[in-house]
Parts: sequence; structure tokens; C-alpha cells
Amino acid sequence: RAIWEALPDVDGILYGAALHGHAPASALFARARAALPAHPVVHRRLDDPLLHTLVANAAADLGYGVL
Repeated sequence: RAIWEALPDVDGILYGAALHGHAPASALFARARAALPAHPVVHRRLDDPLLHTLVANAAADLGYGVL
């Protein structure tokens, strides 16, 4: 909230993700909504076979299993 109020031109923050080895992650404020597309360009279910490797690798990086 302090960043939101003190820096009205900032749309979000970049931080080190604790669950991903402090790799860069971002959090966008509501005022960033206009910068995002209204609808996704691609939409796939997480169980889509085309996403299997991507989901499995992301889970492995985080130390999670995929059911």
C-alpha cells in the first residue's frame, strides 16, 4: 500500500520469489490492468498434452509433483 500511494506511476513491483530460488517475479497493481490484454491470446487447460512438459518442468523446479 505504501508503494501504491507514494509512487502513483508505478504499476507493480519486481521481487525475488521465495518459492522459486529468489528468481524474478512480478506483482501488478490493479492500475496496470489497462496494460494487459482483455483476453488471453492462448488458452489451454493445464492437463492439455501440449503443456505436459512445461507443467512437469515447472513442478520439478518448485519441488512439487504433478497428479
